[in-house]
Amino acid sequence: MWKDSLWEVMELAGKEEHEIAKTNGDIDTDGIPYITVFLDGGWSKRSYGHSYTAASGVAVIIGKNTGKLLYLGVRNKYCSICSLSKNKEESAPNHLSKTL
Repeated sequence: MWKDSLWEVMELAGKEEHEIAKTNGDIDTDGIPYITVFLDGGWSKRSYGHSYTAASGVAVIIGKNTGKLLYLGVRNKYCSICSLSKNKEESAPNHLSKTL
C-alpha cells in the first residue's frame, strides 16, 4: 500500500537526518541529536462552486540537510465514510478518518 511505502521513506529520511545531526555534533544537553527542518502547510480558501471555502489542508516537513520528506499530513473537514454511516444511522466502520 502506498501509505506504508511513504511512511517507510519518511522514517528512513528521519534516520538519515538523525545520523547527520550526530555527525555534525548537533546534540542537546540531554544527548539527543536535533535537526533543522523546513515546514509549510496550507488550507486553501478557494474551491470552485463551494462558497470559496475548501475542505482540505496539507502540511509537510522537510529535513534541511537531506532535503527529504520527513512528514506529510492531510486533513479534511469531510469524511465520506463517516457521512455515509451517519446518513444510514449506522456506526462507521473502523477506518482512518483525517477530519478536523
